[in-house]
Amino acid sequence: MINEALEFITGELNNHFKNAFQVPDDKAIVSNLVDASGHAPLAIHDKLVICLANIEQETSIANLGFTHNTGQSYQVRNQPLNINLYVLFAANFNNYNESLKFISSTIAFFQSNYVFLRSNYSSMGEGIDKLVFELLKTDYENAHYLWNAIGAKYLPSMIYKMRMLTINENNIRYEGSLVSKPQVNANGNL
Repeated sequence: MINEALEFITGELNNHFKNAFQVPDDKAIVSNLVDASGHAPLAIHDKLVICLANIEQETSIANLGFTHNTGQSYQVRNQPLNINLYVLFAANFNNYNESLKFISSTIAFFQSNYVFLRSNYSSMGEGIDKLVFELLKTDYENAHYLWNAIGAKYLPSMIYKMRMLTINENNIRYEGSLVSKPQVNANGNL
C-alpha cells in the first residue's frame, strides 16, 4: 500500500512536469538516494527523487480492537491501523537552477493539489481513499540529521507529511455466539 501511494503521487507529479515544462520523459522517480554501497543510483540522475523518510501511527484515531456482530455470532477483530508517511522530495539535477525549478514546481503542485480523493483519481492504489499532503516545517538542525542518516550530500529538498493510509488486514482474533433469550414453548417450558 505504501508503494502504491508513492507511485500514485509520482505519476501525478510526472504529468504535472510534462505539462509545465514540456518534457517528454518522467522527471520524478521513487528511489533511495543512495544504494547499499553508499553511491547514488544511476536511475536518479537528473530526477526529482521521492523517498520515504519516516512512518508514524496516526494517534488521533484509536487503534483498539472492536467487535463486529454477524447475526447470532460476533467477532473480535483488530481495528485498522492508520499511518502517516513522511515523504522526502529531493531534486538531483546536475544544474542547480534545474533543481530549484523542479522543487519550486513541486511546491506549487502540492499547494494547488494537497488533497487527493479516490472519487477523482481512479489510479489511486487499492484501499486508498484519500491522501492529504502537508509541507513539514524542518529546521536546519533536523535537516542536517536527516541527510546524515540517509548518507547523502544535501540536495534541494522538502518533506511532506502524507496523511493517512489505513492498513486493514481484517484479522479475526476471536469468534463466538451471542447469548440469546431462552425460547419458551406453548406449555411454558423452556
